Amino acid sequence: MSFLSKFLRVNPKVVVADTATEIKLIQDALNFPNYTFTTEDGRRLSAVVICSKILAQDIGRLPLKIYQTDDTGNKTILRNDYRYLILHNHPNSYTDSYTFWSSVEFIRSFEGNAYVKINRDPNLKPISLEIVTNDKISGPVLINGQLYYEISEDGKEPYSVNSSEILHFRNLSANGLKGRDPKEDLNLNLGISYKALTTIDNFYNNGAIATKALETVIPETINPKEWVAKVDDFNTKYQSYLNANKTVVLPPFTKLVDLNVNFADAQFIDTIKYNNGQVASYYGIPQHKLGNIEYSKYNNLQEMQADYTKNTIGPIITMYRRELEFKLLDDNEVSEGYSIEFETGALDITDSRTRISNYKDLYSMGVISPNQMAKLENFPSFEGGDSHYITNQAMSIEVYNKKNAVLTPDASSMNI
Repeated sequence: MSFLSKFLRVNPKVVVADTATEIKLIQDALNFPNYTFTTEDGRRLSAVVICSKILAQDIGRLPLKIYQTDDTGNKTILRNDYRYLILHNHPNSYTDSYTFWSSVEFIRSFEGNAYVKINRDPNLKPISLEIVTNDKISGPVLINGQLYYEISEDGKEPYSVNSSEILHFRNLSANGLKGRDPKEDLNLNLGISYKALTTIDNFYNNGAIATKALETVIPETINPKEWVAKVDDFNTKYQSYLNANKTVVLPPFTKLVDLNVNFADAQFIDTIKYNNGQVASYYGIPQHKLGNIEYSKYNNLQEMQADYTKNTIGPIITMYRRELEFKLLDDNEVSEGYSIEFETGALDITDSRTRISNYKDLYSMGVISPNQMAKLENFPSFEGGDSHYITNQAMSIEVYNKKNAVLTPDASSMNI
């Protein structure tokens, strides 16, 4: 029988006590920890923080640019557009693009919602973006077909803002207005992990010396106050590693016995790993990114990264793109082919052999020029390297027959 099974096994016994106060003293001596879990406790669980951190870093390092696509499908980066520097370089005068967008994504994935205020000039053109933390904004509220938010700034009266001036990046939503808080969706799993981690934390706070235990046989006539005082004195003198090597004097009616505490027996570690897997699954993050590499092998990590980019990062950046285009582009610009997009190629990190092989395939199809490859690998460009080439080693039978007929005229047409 495991230690926990023995410990939690209940053997009812009638004990005669003089007063309710004495019974309370015995109960207090057990000192069981409070394991009540709240959503606020979810902020301290590493799995949630790590998942939010991974998404924030990946979104932050994706370049964000404004494009225009013409009728032939050619896409051009609009570097001279007044919104380009805001999106790609510095959304405001005090924050670079990586810090800004990684912060927005961390708030969104951690809280469920992230808000960015659009500051405009007198001509209503966006001139900067400003993060508004969740504790300073409420809403949205739907009034006469329009959405409004209320912002509370330090030292100022709360004021309402139309949704057209707020970029609202959401987690999955139940009503289309506000994103769900991941800590509430994962409440049960996070609660179990919290209890397991609290148990381990208490174990180490108590000196991590649970290799011995007091086995007590207390006569029913003993004064509970005196016995509790003796136990408290014992704990004060001998508990924790700081009191090692002291001569132990046991309380009355007790003896010191071996106690085999095995966290595998309690299944704390397995419980935490399982719940971390559930958290990773909710966020769509491969478990090896959280340090669980039991089911990950080197030859499938690239496939897992590709799946993560497509099925996790893909929907997130689509959400960002739709919100940015909805609030920063007008209808005429959309009809003219304007778009705001992340460059996902920044996540496609492969080994050099695979990367060069991909370049060769693109080069042979005429998709990429030598100078473009040099730029991607941080090599200097050279004169004549902007031309595109195509490798033609295959020929259709029809073209071959026509060519052969020209090179080998029919004998009847020759004067022999």
